[in-house]
Amino acid sequence: MATTDRTLISYIRVKGLFGAHNYTIELSPGKASASTVSILYGDNGCGKSTILRLIFHLLACETDRGHRTYVARAQFQEFTIKFSSGVSVTAVRPEGQHTGSYELRVTTAEQSTVATFDVEERGNETVVSSKYSEEKLAVVSAIAKLELVLFFLGDDRTVMKSPERPESNELRLLGRSEREHSSTKLRDWQRAVGPQPEPDIESLLIRQLDILMQRAAGYIRDVVLKATRRGETNAHTVYSQIIEQLAKMEFGDVGAKPTARDELERHIAQIEETSKGYSRFGFLSRFSGRKLTEAIQQSDPRKLMVIDQVLGPYLDGLDARIIALHDIQQRVETLVETLNKSFLSNKTISYRLGQGFKIRSSAGSVLESSMLSSGEKHLLLIFCSAFLAPGKNVLMLIDEPEISLNIKWQRLLIGALLKCNSEDAAQYLFATHSMELLAGHLERVIPLTHLL
Repeated sequence: MATTDRTLISYIRVKGLFGAHNYTIELSPGKASASTVSILYGDNGCGKSTILRLIFHLLACETDRGHRTYVARAQFQEFTIKFSSGVSVTAVRPEGQHTGSYELRVTTAEQSTVATFDVEERGNETVVSSKYSEEKLAVVSAIAKLELVLFFLGDDRTVMKSPERPESNELRLLGRSEREHSSTKLRDWQRAVGPQPEPDIESLLIRQLDILMQRAAGYIRDVVLKATRRGETNAHTVYSQIIEQLAKMEFGDVGAKPTARDELERHIAQIEETSKGYSRFGFLSRFSGRKLTEAIQQSDPRKLMVIDQVLGPYLDGLDARIIALHDIQQRVETLVETLNKSFLSNKTISYRLGQGFKIRSSAGSVLESSMLSSGEKHLLLIFCSAFLAPGKNVLMLIDEPEISLNIKWQRLLIGALLKCNSEDAAQYLFATHSMELLAGHLERVIPLTHLL
């Protein structure tokens, strides 16, 4: 997929972060791959995590998830995101003001769409005003036209994802209030069940991992179903093709060309070998061509043309199904093989259609996610998040991916992620202060320095 066909962030400019830091972050410093994978490197307190969170909340389009409120509470004077298409999204406050109300502006070659997001106090909280004006909806709709899909994996391992195609009418329906609807539902639930204990971080991590593994399995199932339908559509034409081809045959001479037998046997052998990788995951039934090959080898040469005309469309139908399933088969196989060969020890991960992902011990028993080590949970969380991010306008924001990972895993992580999800599939922006993670990827590193 050509980079010119995609919406990539080309640079980020920050003024007055925490009232102190100014950054210009170039995400395309001259190398083709550097624009799709960038690593923010800096000490604690330089603002790496805040920058990632601001990118997510500025570009997310839901109006009832607190995105505008997060921006209002973040400390900065100006924050600009410039895209390869020339579009820019800017949040800016008056000089000297670093929190509270701000102006949100989306600038394209044709026009600039602007709205002011004022704040108000609700109890002890500062939130954006409840009412969404036409101007505010227009700005959010302008951001939605970028058609971005956003994933954010925080240093606390919370996962946030934007919807894939926010519609303007949905924005209008949701626009009555930031957080108002969800807060009302939460209060109703709390009154019904009474006070509940706060879940611990480990429980939240396990729940996030379970959800992501289920989503990844569901995503694979949906892709396979669509591909199978395409294959079935092709298979439905097989019989009509057979009849058409038989109708055109001259039965005065039914002899086939001398190479027909060899070509059929090669075709059958190729499908048998290729289908092994697909049947492993349950995408196809295992194809055995032994009986077909034996029948062809024993057939009268004069009947080979009829056999070729009957069998050819059937084999072509199998080919069509394999082609339709190729991309998802490659992605699942790469994910499973990478995790098993490069990361997991004394455990294996597998996938089977209808069963989803399973993790097994060396003895073969199925393990729940709660039985994994902290590093294994974090690792699978990252890879499942990345697996769910195919598409040309996907932005993956990963904060401190090195958490709980040993030195070996840190060194392998970025390369393994790119192997599982090719660079053309998503734009990655990492934030880290781990030197081990940077090893082998220095051309992708962007040090955060106090420069504008």
